Amino acid sequence: GLAGLTSEEVRRLWLALGFAQPTDDEVVFTDGDLIALSELRRVPHLGPDGLDDAVGLARLVGESFARISEALVRLLQVRVAQQLADEDAPDVGIAVALAAVAAGSELGTIDELLTYAWKRHLAAAIRRAALRGADETEEPPQCVGFVDIAGFTRLAARVDHSHLARVLDGFQAAAYRAAVVRGSRIVKTVGDEIMFVTDTPDVGLTVAMELAQGFEFQGECIDVHVGIAWGGVLARDGDFYGETVNIASRLCDAAPARGVLLDRPTRDALEAGEHGPMGTYAPTQAPGLGEIDAWLVMAPDGP
Repeated sequence: GLAGLTSEEVRRLWLALGFAQPTDDEVVFTDGDLIALSELRRVPHLGPDGLDDAVGLARLVGESFARISEALVRLLQVRVAQQLADEDAPDVGIAVALAAVAAGSELGTIDELLTYAWKRHLAAAIRRAALRGADETEEPPQCVGFVDIAGFTRLAARVDHSHLARVLDGFQAAAYRAAVVRGSRIVKTVGDEIMFVTDTPDVGLTVAMELAQGFEFQGECIDVHVGIAWGGVLARDGDFYGETVNIASRLCDAAPARGVLLDRPTRDALEAGEHGPMGTYAPTQAPGLGEIDAWLVMAPDGP
């Protein structure tokens, strides 16, 4: 088999990495592919589920690097287009220019950045695993939060894409300022919605209240709404799943602008600590979940 793997195993891994499936008589594998697949052969020994673990890891790597590559090429494309603006370059000319930049020494800096960033994140993940204990394979309870921009659909309908991109950049920057500086994690960004997790409800509330104040963009305050929930989660491939996640997402959907909706476990945990009574009781109907006991806390004035 190719690189010590059967043809079917190669196809599964190739697809998981996000690459188009070759036909049986198509030659697509380079020496670099052979080396990579040889390394992937070792991955099944890392986890209890053999090749399935390798496929899951390959899928995560493929998704992550596809997004990074698309973002990087978009940045380079703007630069190349500006350089070739006076030359009326055809599409092939832009493609050649992009390939030349990608092959240049500047991209070596990106390689170093990616290696540095993943090693730092790996070290942080190891620390979190150590705190769970050697025998603890389940993720400890998490405070899960979702935040999105109030009235985003209306905003998207009345401004151009360039303006919208700047708004989203400001939103993401505000989320990182509120969450990451407190040791929380931004799990993912999907459109105008950001998911974050914290280790305690106290930190979750602090992050949520800062976010709920909104953020400034060109002198205007952009409002957001936030939902947080506390409880058990399923951790998989860097993401989180389960009822706690679903509740937090539904509460975010239902929260008013500049408001934070908390579920009962979050509220109970906060009131059992140093907090007094939390918010106003605001039971919330959630599709698929029925009525959620929730409490509403409004943010103070402006960021």
